[in-house]
Amino acid sequence: MKTKFFLCLLLFILIFLNFTTSSARISKDEYQLSTLDELENYIKQNKHLPDIPSATEVEANGIQLGEMQGKLLKKIEELTLYVIELKKEIKQIKKGKKK
Repeated sequence: MKTKFFLCLLLFILIFLNFTTSSARISKDEYQLSTLDELENYIKQNKHLPDIPSATEVEANGIQLGEMQGKLLKKIEELTLYVIELKKEIKQIKKGKKK
């Protein structure tokens, strides 16, 4: 019983440490966001998102949950920045059509 407890505790500590040390936040001012064309070309060439392991890599090496959580958070933040940029472009297009 004690062995299971210590294994669970060790697993929790490893996940917690990986999560807290690997979550990289991005800000539009300090982060160079790829263009959507660059991103599309990367995905076509590599068959996966940048900074995310391929399916082959995951099958061979597995994943560390905390590390992957940080990478996914970064991708969510990047997607948010893309949406903001697209919203601005749509506003400009609408302004052009109203004139």
